[in-house]
Amino acid sequence: MAFGAQNAATLIAFVGCVALVSGHSPVFDYTFAANCPVCKKFGNGTLKELYQADGFAKAVDFEVHAAVRLGTHGQFECVLEMPGCPMTKYMLCALESSPANIMEYLNCWNEYPVMYPLDYFKTAPRAEACAQRANMDWETISACWNGSQGHELLQKETNYFTERFPEFAHPGMGKPFGVPHVFIDSTEMGPKGWAEKVEYGDYVKML
Repeated sequence: MAFGAQNAATLIAFVGCVALVSGHSPVFDYTFAANCPVCKKFGNGTLKELYQADGFAKAVDFEVHAAVRLGTHGQFECVLEMPGCPMTKYMLCALESSPANIMEYLNCWNEYPVMYPLDYFKTAPRAEACAQRANMDWETISACWNGSQGHELLQKETNYFTERFPEFAHPGMGKPFGVPHVFIDSTEMGPKGWAEKVEYGDYVKML
């Protein structure tokens, strides 16, 4: 890594001091898809490295959103998921149940390989395993997923995604979602919003 971990730690510590004095913390706005190969690679690499850097969690306001849109038949549509987005619904229920632990849950989820149709039966066991690793209450998450709350969370994210990314809100299998996508204090990261193309050090400098 050209930027260097020591330089990153120093800069993030400085950001934390500035945030403490000014009362303003940089906003790291992250939109992802639960079963997106590029999102998993980004999550396992740059994102994890940033979040685990000393001081990052305290210095930065970390916001998480899911890429969800309505499909051609009115069902929720996500990257490489069955209609209804069961993986994403577990993610959203986990976030809702314990926002402070969401990165531990995401790290766990991203370490698993992408799931394809023959693997979809593994969705609930993986979600439960990641909830346990992140010290989240599985019964709360499961109740959310099985009840109306999960649907409401998907609808909320659909509304957000449609408004924030109208160019990616058109339904249809194979159409892009444009994730992972990162804004730092409203500044879009990466050429054409390709967050995975941005180097770790450039993220740190933006913070």
